Amino acid sequence: STWGSCKTCSGAGENQCTSCFDNSVLVERNGGKFCQCQRGFFEESKVPLKCKKIPCHFSCKLCSGANENQCLECHPNAVLVEGDGGAKTCDCPPPNILWETSPNYICNEKYVKYEEVN
Repeated sequence: STWGSCKTCSGAGENQCTSCFDNSVLVERNGGKFCQCQRGFFEESKVPLKCKKIPCHFSCKLCSGANENQCLECHPNAVLVEGDGGAKTCDCPPPNILWETSPNYICNEKYVKYEEVN
């Protein structure tokens, strides 16, 4: 049998996991192995462990919450910028600009402002 958070285990204890369900990872703690939701996911149920993606602001690929300053990972070409108080936002390095397409935020230099031509 397996413990609720484990997909497979080596014994009857909750600290004897050998593999985990989707979107969860095996972590070692106090000499045991447990399953917990991976970064950017929250625990929807404990038994069995079900991890669901945290709904993000459209600028974030992975996040710790729904606000634009709670990004953990950005979409391609965007960079994670750390601000005051632990704020983390995704921004595009120049000459790229950010624009929204459903469901992702895209950094693209094709959509830069027109430059004045002499």
